[in-house]
Amino acid sequence: MLETRLGAMNRARAALETDDAMTADAMTADAAVTDDAWGIGIENGMWDQHHPDDDNTTTSANQGGWIDGACVVAIRKRDGVMRVAWSNTIVIPSLAKRPFPPGSNGEWSSLKDPHLELTGTPRSVYLAEALAKLADMIRNEGEKYYDHVKWGIIGCGAVCEIKSGPAFQKCEGSSLVAVMRRTAEKARDFAERHHVPRWYDNVDALLSDSEINAVYVATPPGNHFDTAQLCCAARKPTYLEKPVARSYAETLSIVEMFREAGVPLYVAYYRRGQQKFHRAREIVESGALGMLTSVDYEMIRPTYVMKDPIPWRFIASKSGGGLIMDVGCHSIDILEYVLGCELSDVLGHASNVNSVYKVEDTVTLCGRATRDGESGESGESGESGESGESGRRRRLVDAHVRMLWSFAGPPNKRTDAFVLRGTCGTLRMSTFGSDPIIVERYVPRRTKVVDEDEDEEVKKEEQEKKEEQVLIREEFPYALPEHAHQPLVQWIVDELRGVANFPCPSNGTNGLSVARSMDRVLEEYYSGRDDEFWTRVETWKGQRREY
Repeated sequence: MLETRLGAMNRARAALETDDAMTADAMTADAAVTDDAWGIGIENGMWDQHHPDDDNTTTSANQGGWIDGACVVAIRKRDGVMRVAWSNTIVIPSLAKRPFPPGSNGEWSSLKDPHLELTGTPRSVYLAEALAKLADMIRNEGEKYYDHVKWGIIGCGAVCEIKSGPAFQKCEGSSLVAVMRRTAEKARDFAERHHVPRWYDNVDALLSDSEINAVYVATPPGNHFDTAQLCCAARKPTYLEKPVARSYAETLSIVEMFREAGVPLYVAYYRRGQQKFHRAREIVESGALGMLTSVDYEMIRPTYVMKDPIPWRFIASKSGGGLIMDVGCHSIDILEYVLGCELSDVLGHASNVNSVYKVEDTVTLCGRATRDGESGESGESGESGESGESGRRRRLVDAHVRMLWSFAGPPNKRTDAFVLRGTCGTLRMSTFGSDPIIVERYVPRRTKVVDEDEDEEVKKEEQEKKEEQVLIREEFPYALPEHAHQPLVQWIVDELRGVANFPCPSNGTNGLSVARSMDRVLEEYYSGRDDEFWTRVETWKGQRREY
């Protein structure tokens, strides 16, 4: 139904851009204003990926078919802000014995009014009622979208120079209009070098800028809760740097705050927007690896030589812990994205074995990951690929997960490696590198077709070949984006403008899941993490032992 809604949305937006976009007077006789523009979009037909009557193998790689249906979208635009509402999609069901042939290419069926034929409601009545309801919904705010997303950045430090900042200027439908940093000279310098129109040295001033309609918070996690409160109170959609906060408790407070206020919250687990990890997820979902049974991850770095003062990433009051909070969270999150499920039964241990700072330098995580797939989705061969009843859901992931982060390794040792093992193959990739995805999988050996009257010895030989498994190795290279955040930022912008094909995959939900796993592996080290543990360093059980 999402495709139907999007089609109607695009038609409504196109109507707004024409000279004959309806005014409020034309929409409702009792309208109090006449300077509003209205656009109406109607989409007929809906693509059903699992259409039971489909025999068309060319329209979609997944097969499917058009079923009759309708969705109406209405948009009211004022001062660049769009209030949008849509009707529930009306679906004319696919029946085994249809009184008429199904529609094709998204058009209505061969009957003049299939609504009347099957539902007893004429199409004209449905449309009229839908438009009236949509007008009422919009008067009561409706969904809020923007013509153009105008960003303000809170905390324009190093991460904004290349990884994130330019993305807000380069994405379609997006611009960066102001930045903020507590040191005025640094804020001014960033604005001048990056051609940003305005700069501020305090959060309230930036949030009071009426042109800004979305905010990127790029400060350390220790500042996130207070800053998020201000952004939410100002009702600005917020893109919050990862991790969401210093602990699960703080993260939950932020997520619930935005949810209750109805303000969009996004989290900068930006690898969810990158093609490399989309492909890894597709490989898992395709069943090419069979059912996933184990996952290993390892990151090793040399012991850090500390500067003075100690960087914020090693100060619990600012970061919430050691480097697992800054870099480890990315690997947990992208694993959950690729597997399509959250980690469960998480256990772990953390310690400081070789570092002068007080937070942990070594962390292990053990957990489980389970996910059911659709029928036929759990493998190409072997026991996971055995045929079953039509429509039966199969286990796609049933894996033990082991993850290690060691920031106390030998000199020049730098590893960052995932290994995903299934019943039919293995996938290798990194979280941070530019190396390709490597897939090794076993498939049955191809054999020639044997005639029934062929010699028995030949038949036996070919059958033995058929039962053999051949190893295939595939590489999927990807170039890293120039600006790491840009693919995800474009997704967020599209969602805020109402033109995204699918919901943005990085928000408070996955932010909470990562925070939960990190708290479980760090809880023992900090003697609990439900309170302000950064204020009671003397109670931390996991600190480095003196020998």
